Order: sequence, then C-alpha cells, then structure tokens
Amino acid sequence: MSAVKARPHSNMITYYHIAFTATYALVLSIVVLPIALLAPELLAHPLMAACYIALAAVAAFYIYWVGRYYESIEYVVEADRLIARRGVWWRRESVVPLSKVNNVVLSQGPLMRALGLANLAVHTAAMGLPRPEAMLSYLSYSDAVKLREEILSRARTAAPRPPAPPRPEAEILEELRRIRRLLEERLGR
Repeated sequence: MSAVKARPHSNMITYYHIAFTATYALVLSIVVLPIALLAPELLAHPLMAACYIALAAVAAFYIYWVGRYYESIEYVVEADRLIARRGVWWRRESVVPLSKVNNVVLSQGPLMRALGLANLAVHTAAMGLPRPEAMLSYLSYSDAVKLREEILSRARTAAPRPPAPPRPEAEILEELRRIRRLLEERLGR
C-alpha cells in the first residue's frame, strides 16, 4: 500500500481570518469604543498611540503566521501508521500505529460546515485518555470522509493477531487441583 498524503483545505485560512477578525473586533470594541464614546479627547493621547501600535503589531504577526502555519500542516497515512505534523516555531508530530486505532471521529462546527471543512479525531485505547492521539484539522469535508475510510480500512488490516485460544477446561481444572494440593501441604492439612 502506498502512503496517502493530505493537507488542510485552503478554506482553513478563511476560517482563521473570520475567527481573528471577530476577536480583533471584540478587542477594539472593548478597548477603543468606550474611550471614543466617553472621552474622545483621549483618542489622541500618546498612550492610545501605543495601543494602536500594539494592535497593528498583533495583526501583522497574525498575517505572517497564518500562511506559514497552513504550509506546515501535513498528514500521512502509511501502511501501518498515521503521521500528523504541524507547527511554525514549535513543531508537533503525532505518530499513531494503525493497529491501535479504534475510532475516527469526523466533526464540524457551523462555520466549518459553511466553509466545507471537517476535522478528524483519531482515537486509540492505548493512552486511556478521552482526547484524540492525532487531530487532522481543516480538511475539505469530502477529503475527510475519504481519509476516515482509508484510516479505518488500513486499521482493520493492521490489527494485531487475535490472542491464542483459551486452554481447555480440563487443563484449568487440573492446575487448580495442583494449587489446592500445594496449599494443603503448606498449611499442614
């Protein structure tokens, strides 16, 4: 089986722009709007100029970062494992053995649905945590559905062999009798 590679859909950047714009507008309305309404003469104060510069710096940083972050994300499904990489300054790589995968959850919020995006959360029982071992974010919905099926299909073929069949009851009964005799000898009965 050849490796299947996937990347987030370009609408991820639109999603981030909407979230950033909403947050930015909220901060502006909390910081600048009350001053403009209650004390407009303070808008020209040097301290406000520092706030404007800080807000502009945050916007510039965001514009620089979002494209680099989008380019850093990569998902690879190999024959026996799933690899999820991301990060601009702090790189994160999750490697999940497909033999351990027991669930792949597809999710969408309202904004993601409007943009045709979906997330895949890959869960295993190995860690015993409710959070996924790997998150494949901002895929197009159709790619997410296909990738989910590919992961589950490969997980079924990569599953470990079933355990050895249980021993017959006669063997178990004989071993219990030996244990009983040993205990009786030790306890002096």
